[in-house]
Amino acid sequence: MNIFPPEDCSWIKDSFRGKVVILASFLVLINLFNLVAQSSDEINSSEKSAIVSSEKNSEKALRKLTKVLKSDAKSNFKKTLQLANINNWTLQKTLPDGRTMALQGIDETENPIYYITHGQVSPSACTRTNSLYAGGSLGVSLSGASSVVRNKLGLWDGGLVRSTHQELGVSRITQIDAPPYLNEHATHLAGILIGTGVNKQARGMAYGGSLKVWDFGDDVSEMAFAAKSLLVSNHSYGVLAGWVFNPDRSGIIFRDDNLKWEWWGDTTISKTEDYRFGFYDKKSSDIDKIAYNAPYYLIVKSADNKRTETGPPAGTPYYFRNTNTKSTISRSRNDSFDTIPMDGNAKNIITVGAIDGGDVVPTKPSDIKMSAYSSWGPTDDGRIKPDIVGTGDGILSASSNGDDAYTTLSGTSVAAPNIAGSLLLLQEFYARKNYGFTMRSSTLKGLVLHTANEAGTTQGPDYQFGWGLLNTERAAQVIDNKDQNHFISESLLYQNSINTIQVVASGKSPITATICWTDPEATPTEAKAENLNSRKPKLINDLDIRISDGTNTYYPWVLNPDAPSQGATQGDNFRDNIEQIYIEKPVYGKTYTITVRHKGSVLKGDIQYYAMIVSGVSSTPCQLSASIASAGNTSLCKGAVKLLTNSGTNLSYVWSWNGQQIPLSNANSYHVKFAGNYTVTVTQGKCSSTSPIITVENAQTPTVSSDNGSNICAGNVNLSVKNLTGTGITYQWLKDNSNISKATNSTLAVTATGNYSVKTTQNGCSATSLPFVITSMGNSISTKPSTGKYLLINGRSTTIQTVLTDNLPYTFQWFKDGVKIQNATQSSISINQAGKYTVQMTLGKCTSTSGVVEFVKVSNARVMSFDDFMQDVEPETLIISPNPTNEWLKIQYLSKQNIPTEPSVEIINALGLNVLSDKLEKLQDNTFTKEINVKSLSTGMYFVRIIDGEQVLVKKFIRGE
Repeated sequence: MNIFPPEDCSWIKDSFRGKVVILASFLVLINLFNLVAQSSDEINSSEKSAIVSSEKNSEKALRKLTKVLKSDAKSNFKKTLQLANINNWTLQKTLPDGRTMALQGIDETENPIYYITHGQVSPSACTRTNSLYAGGSLGVSLSGASSVVRNKLGLWDGGLVRSTHQELGVSRITQIDAPPYLNEHATHLAGILIGTGVNKQARGMAYGGSLKVWDFGDDVSEMAFAAKSLLVSNHSYGVLAGWVFNPDRSGIIFRDDNLKWEWWGDTTISKTEDYRFGFYDKKSSDIDKIAYNAPYYLIVKSADNKRTETGPPAGTPYYFRNTNTKSTISRSRNDSFDTIPMDGNAKNIITVGAIDGGDVVPTKPSDIKMSAYSSWGPTDDGRIKPDIVGTGDGILSASSNGDDAYTTLSGTSVAAPNIAGSLLLLQEFYARKNYGFTMRSSTLKGLVLHTANEAGTTQGPDYQFGWGLLNTERAAQVIDNKDQNHFISESLLYQNSINTIQVVASGKSPITATICWTDPEATPTEAKAENLNSRKPKLINDLDIRISDGTNTYYPWVLNPDAPSQGATQGDNFRDNIEQIYIEKPVYGKTYTITVRHKGSVLKGDIQYYAMIVSGVSSTPCQLSASIASAGNTSLCKGAVKLLTNSGTNLSYVWSWNGQQIPLSNANSYHVKFAGNYTVTVTQGKCSSTSPIITVENAQTPTVSSDNGSNICAGNVNLSVKNLTGTGITYQWLKDNSNISKATNSTLAVTATGNYSVKTTQNGCSATSLPFVITSMGNSISTKPSTGKYLLINGRSTTIQTVLTDNLPYTFQWFKDGVKIQNATQSSISINQAGKYTVQMTLGKCTSTSGVVEFVKVSNARVMSFDDFMQDVEPETLIISPNPTNEWLKIQYLSKQNIPTEPSVEIINALGLNVLSDKLEKLQDNTFTKEINVKSLSTGMYFVRIIDGEQVLVKKFIRGE
């Protein structure tokens, strides 16, 4: 069942090279398993308290989600590898046209899921991003180099980026994982994102920026973990779906190209249509959940290039998926609407289509030409996809073939980084104008869709171009608002509430009002026949925007998924998490009322952040000047700091913490409970003003230090208080959390072991230091490796070292089997002989001896061969437990030999190298056992290899924390 059938294996020149390629691919999957099995300390670390208990988009939620997604990926890949071995599925391959495909998992019906890069079918001028560059029309000189956006742009793609390319540079590319091969597609996209412009035609969108890169294996859990540190990421790949042209199919007569077509639909769900187009699957839901919990992270995804992959002529044979089974049944041609597969249908991302480039910067809808290949929406539930289009025709960028090599590619794959890099510049510009704060992802998404160039034959969005062609210049002008014709706000909608504002038509342009929000994830659609093209909405929090002039009520754009070619009309949008109202001819000077509410009586999460962008309205010059005066100092202590602002008549207040609005903070004073940066926005009528930032710090916390260590064997230990400034400080020392009588100075002489801390009080604020532990030397001496029994490979040496907690002048003496080792007086010792080792440590009159570290010598190791990886072990033949383990590994082996020999066991690392060896012990008849201490091994994935005569068995285990 190989997708590349046996009769055409030209990509493998001989059997040896074939094994190398498969082994390399297998090691890629091993690396993925190692990532899945990594220590979860960072996932379980304590979180800083959230300012609003009901706010779900927290770092803690992302860490929990990362852990769940890694577990899901591990489970899915385990089953995938089993099926890949049984069915001989290809693991990874570069196609002749440059695209990279790789096995990623299995779907609900255990069919293989392959990712494939979307790319192979001046962009900054077409999308007007160059207006933000030095010398551009806006005069803002942006490049993505400022500290506020540095290292906050991500790329997931098919492999390793050539970071040494003259357009990139190793100082600007951080490859987070370690793919084995350079990848043309990933390098090309990296150039579109941040290419320096050594070749001016290949300058990237954020040409001064930096880029973090991952390959697309295990992308969802990696995105969840990285989301808190990114603003934008690009994903120009997707699953194989519908018709796929496989150039490695040989054909029968004269290499008939029609016999290179494969149909990747699931006939148990639909005989004619691939259900995955428009489908909201688990990955779509997971991505929406990541975005909901990381409110400043915007994911950019290419829409795919399916409309030119239409299959062979009717009645012509073709293959079914990655099998040699042929069919002539007529299937859907993939040449029109509903051709965006799987996670391209997530709600909270920007899905990008591609237009043909041209010599003229588009100024009107007729200038914007749809490409022949770009996939179209809608989603199954009728949402607008793609969201936006960018230039995807003949884009020159860096090539992986050399440090000064370039290539030209086309497709939605190259249109997506055109968008992603431009979005980073808009964040950079917004931060410059707003005290260093960046936009929420919903604000950024709403802004670029609000300002997109109209495309298509009708006004409003459609299922082909989405909201139109990106216009970075216009988006930046809305941020800048020099003509006082726009405003951007980030607001909260509460349960059962209505938000209302009034605006005045400026007469300069139509009124356009857009709201956009990051919606909670929806339940994935179950893959079954009755759910084909299900119209059940995936919107969870359904917000509604309306505009009234007192007589007329204006509604947002809506599209009909059952008539996808029809233009947009105005009505109640119950599908999309972006809504826009367009009033073409507002009355100059007239007041219009904008309301935002939610449907029904339930708002998931109780509150919903949303962005509002309005154009075509006048701004009245404001005389307000907001400022903050604190009641007392701005250091937190028992109780809270009270911040006051200026007062007046008919004023409203909104307080913000670290750039986020604080729910229910609408009074002229605010009691602070958390350290951070605070501002207040004061509004009177149509005028508003935001105060300068006031920084509130936590009360000073004392630190206890010692000038002579923490061991009473050295004599009295003198403790003192550090890290405090100012006057009027009082002290109270504690031992084991109890006050020490009369210990009220800044220093303390300690003569007994225990946990010592100090409580200080200053200006009414009290704080207690962390404990300082005083021990005797007998409790402090330890070794690495620690007390226990270990294997020593014959011919190799290892090191035992003492672990010290201070820098006092100790002397050392090492012993083997209780006998002093001559000249072994250092803190560590290198040994190559089996035996029981201890170390004696002396300080003054204090002496302490470590526990016994025993080493048992075993035979030399050998390297794991390729064939070892391919062993198929029956479950009852070789049992290892516990798995994962952090110390002891128990092995039980049932020999199938007629005359069992004395089997040996080896522990092999992920590189195929033997790190431990021993003999199994006979338990009874043909059953053998052994317990091995693996505590000295580093964390990661290993293999147990049993050698029983001519039989070799291999089984994987994880050395955990």
